[in-house]
Amino acid sequence: MFFIDIAVPRDVDPELNKLDGIFVYDIDDLQQAVASHVADRRKEAEKAEAIVDGEVQKFRAACRPRCRSDDRLSARSPRDYPAGRD
Repeated sequence: MFFIDIAVPRDVDPELNKLDGIFVYDIDDLQQAVASHVADRRKEAEKAEAIVDGEVQKFRAACRPRCRSDDRLSARSPRDYPAGRD
């Protein structure tokens, strides 16, 4: 059986934890669990950001040759093309 005691002052005697099958959690326990989960999520977010950064670098490297050729074409003016060609 679980007891979650979020009252201040406490309503559930912590001594109940000593009984088999009884679990008492108070607001401090819950805050500690939340802090731990936030830290875990932060670590995972950093890993995800590193993966995204790596994929962006790969994408940029793959696009670089195409982007350079597009830049050369867009840098030309209409006078650079032979007359009579569309």
